[in-house]
Amino acid sequence: MATIFLVEDDELLCYTLREVLTSRGHDVEHRGNITDAMRDIPEVQPDILLSDLQLPDGTGFDLVEHLRNTGVELPVMMLSGVNDESTIIRGFDLGVEDYLTKPVQKEELLAKVTRVLALRKGSNAPMEEVDLPGGRERAFGRYRIDKLLGRGSSGIVYKALDLEEGRMVALKALSPLAALEEEKRTRCLREVYSLSALDHPHVVQVLDFGSKEGRFYQAMEFVPGPELQAHVREQGPMSAPDVVSLLRGLARALAALDKANLVHRDIKPANVILREGDIRRPVLVDFGLAKRPFDRTVTAQGAFVGTPAFTSPESVYGKDLDHRSDMFSLGLVGLFALTGHFVFPDLSGLQLVHAIGSRPVQIPAEVDPSLREVIKRMTRISRNKRYQNAQELLEVLDRLEGGVPGRGQPRVAPFSVRAG
Repeated sequence: MATIFLVEDDELLCYTLREVLTSRGHDVEHRGNITDAMRDIPEVQPDILLSDLQLPDGTGFDLVEHLRNTGVELPVMMLSGVNDESTIIRGFDLGVEDYLTKPVQKEELLAKVTRVLALRKGSNAPMEEVDLPGGRERAFGRYRIDKLLGRGSSGIVYKALDLEEGRMVALKALSPLAALEEEKRTRCLREVYSLSALDHPHVVQVLDFGSKEGRFYQAMEFVPGPELQAHVREQGPMSAPDVVSLLRGLARALAALDKANLVHRDIKPANVILREGDIRRPVLVDFGLAKRPFDRTVTAQGAFVGTPAFTSPESVYGKDLDHRSDMFSLGLVGLFALTGHFVFPDLSGLQLVHAIGSRPVQIPAEVDPSLREVIKRMTRISRNKRYQNAQELLEVLDRLEGGVPGRGQPRVAPFSVRAG
């Protein structure tokens, strides 16, 4: 059957869950804390992660975030004694497939495991078996599926050929279940409407959108090249001049968002693609959380949005987000490119979120003073002390271009910030 990785510190509950799951032929791997789970999940390669929300060394969200940041993709189900809307929304934003509320009912557990496994089977099936209207050869009436690019809780992304235009696209298709959920349909529509207002070389383009047989889809520009996160992981930290070039491109993207009165709300290295591997040609993608400032539709007021390691202080405290919130996140992206580490790398979970909301961002002393000052201002805790718009940042970066020493010189060494 399936291998289920259970992370639970309550021995009695663990015994009960194991008995129920093994009675249906599933294999169960159990760990009692996040540290052991992080170490062993890549080796075990389970079909499902079933994790308690509250664990001795952090939260289940910490574990999910770590796995996503290290490239481990698998369906996640969360156990929780708290049925809180904001907690559930945060989990879904991280890619949690489903929740089980304690005390866990046997029938509910088995039904939800069966559902998640069925979805996973569909996502991992050979291409000729992928269930899309029109099949592999003419999905949604005009796309020939080439290969799977990725999948999440809402659906699947394929590389596909647009048979009418003769170009490759990234085809995003909502799963049948996600299409029934108003929130996920709204986020799909939001991404399309946000991108339709933009036409910029540093922002991914939307090319087509529609629905067929109840399945929503959108065809995006296919941007060849690595994600920034993967590039830095593989190539190491960037030089200061390269980071300036990277930030200039992304600042232009933010300027386009400013002009369209949009806030991205989830700027992070995984949402930046380097076109053809060129640092000077970054492309901002994934506008599923984009909003106009002070628009509170879909996401509840006060709910946490975005990715914790790249969120802004105002998001931590549930305040309305604006362009300066994206500015803060972009500063953290620049810091990641310089160091190869996320901000406050020794912290996670609530400690990390609290630090972002209350502590100045630490920048290595060996960073060029001019670039150091730019990132420092981008990541001020008070948004009133940051650059107030992308154009202001661009003017500063334009002056730095070619004037920051370091091209061809040793890169900034990875650094560590101890909790204190």
